[in-house]
Amino acid sequence: MNPSTRDVPGEYYEYSGSLAGDVLVNHITWPAAFSNHFTCGPNLVGDKVHPLPQNFRKEVKRYLNGQGSSLRVFEGQVLTDHSFGYLSPPPSDLSEVWMNEDANLYSQLESDCMDRIYEQVKGSYNAAQDFAERSETMELLRSVAQVGNVLREAYSDIRHMRVQKILKTAANGWLTYRYGIMPVVYSTYDALDTLGKSFTKPSYPVKGRRSSSQNGVTYTSSDVQTNWYVTSRVEIGIWMQRSSHASIYDWTTLNPASIAWELLPLSFVADWFVNVGVVLSQWENYLLFADSFLYGYVTHSFKATSVSVQQSDTSRPLEYNSSGTPVDGSYGGFSSWKGGTTVTQKRRSVLTALPAPASLAFKVNLNAKRYTDAVALLPSFCGMISNFLSGKIKSTGLPPIRF
Repeated sequence: MNPSTRDVPGEYYEYSGSLAGDVLVNHITWPAAFSNHFTCGPNLVGDKVHPLPQNFRKEVKRYLNGQGSSLRVFEGQVLTDHSFGYLSPPPSDLSEVWMNEDANLYSQLESDCMDRIYEQVKGSYNAAQDFAERSETMELLRSVAQVGNVLREAYSDIRHMRVQKILKTAANGWLTYRYGIMPVVYSTYDALDTLGKSFTKPSYPVKGRRSSSQNGVTYTSSDVQTNWYVTSRVEIGIWMQRSSHASIYDWTTLNPASIAWELLPLSFVADWFVNVGVVLSQWENYLLFADSFLYGYVTHSFKATSVSVQQSDTSRPLEYNSSGTPVDGSYGGFSSWKGGTTVTQKRRSVLTALPAPASLAFKVNLNAKRYTDAVALLPSFCGMISNFLSGKIKSTGLPPIRF
C-alpha cells in the first residue's frame, strides 16, 4: 500500500442578531476539518508462508463540530446570536498525549503470548509437583469424605449462632475448594490433555494473542471533557520443530527451582504481585525449545480514540422592567461542540530467534476470588508465622486445611 492523505474542508459560521435580521459576522474555512492520513512501511511481496515486516498507521482527526446560541436584549428587543459548523481543532492531540507506546505493557502481553504458545507445543501436566504434594492430596481426600460430618456441625453452629466457628468453617471450605479440589481437577485434566496431544507434525505454526484496554477522562478546561480509549494488542506467531513423540518434559517440569517455588508456603500469593512462577517456567521452556525455533513474527498493534466534548450553559431568565419590557443586556446561552481523533497502528517484526523470557515485574493481579482467598488465608497465615517463630513448621506446602 502507498501512503495516502485525504482532507475534507469544513466551514464555521457565526451570526449576530439585529433588528433588521441576522448578520454574518464571522466565516472561517478550515482546509482540513476532517483528515484521514495513512502511512505504511515498505511495499514488500512475500511468499505467503514466511512472515514479512509490516508497518502502517492510520490517523483520523475531526475538528470540533456543533452549534451554539445566546440571547441578548437590545432596545427592548430579544435578539439571538448563533453559530454552527466546525469551530476549531480538538483541544488535545491524541497522538502526542496517549499514543506513546507502553514498553512495559507490550512486554507483559508478549509474555502472556509465549505462555499460550508453550501450552500448545508441550504437555501441561506436572507430575513432580503432584508427587511432592501427595500427602496433602490424600489428607484432602480424607477430609472431603467427611463432608457429611462437616455439614452437620455447620448446621449446629448456625442454629446456635457460633459466629467464630461458622467463619472458620466457611474459610476452610473455601480454601479446600480453591487449593485442594480444583488443583486435583486441573491436574487430572492436564494429564488427560497431555495424553491426547499429537506431536506427529515435523513442523507447525503456533500463535498466541493477548490484548489490554485502558480508558480515562481528562479536562483541558472548565467546559471541555475528553474521553479516551486505548486497546493494545500483541500477536506472536512461531514455526517450531520438535520430536514426534512425547518427552519427559511433557509430563513434568525439569526445573528444580520451579518445583521448590511451587512448594514454598504461600508462593501463589506472591505470584499475585510478582511474576516469579511465570519467569521460572518460561526460562525452562526457552531452554527446551530454543533450538526448535524455525522462524516467526511479533506484531504490536493498537487502536486509540479520543472524543472531546465542549458544552457550556450560561443562560439565565430574562429580566423585565416595571412596564413589562425586557431589560437590555446579555442573558447567556448554550453551546455544544464535539470532535476527536482515532489512531490505528500496526507494526510487525520478523523474529530470528525464540523470544527471551520475561523479566521479573511487579504487578498487582487481584480479582474477587483472590480477595476472598486473602480473607480466608489470614488465620492460616497468622498460624504459620506463629509456627515459624516457634520452629514447628513441618510442611513446605500449603498447611493442611481441616474443618
